Amino acid sequence: MKALFDACVAGGLLVCPAYVFTISTDPKYDDVPSHVDDRSHFIRLTFAGSEETMAAGIPILGRVLKQFFADPPAA
Repeated sequence: MKALFDACVAGGLLVCPAYVFTISTDPKYDDVPSHVDDRSHFIRLTFAGSEETMAAGIPILGRVLKQFFADPPAA
């Protein structure tokens, strides 16, 4: 996710990696399955901006995603 975040920023689009919004599990609940890792593999975008801002950002996101998944960085 960091590589995708970096690619978006380099492309001129600020996104927020989802791990920023996750919380750590409490050790007393270790026997309960946690899906925090599953929930941290996405980015968060806002639709609260102006139409002009969103109209400019959507093509950037499309280009970045297309390039990123066509030629993903080495792990």
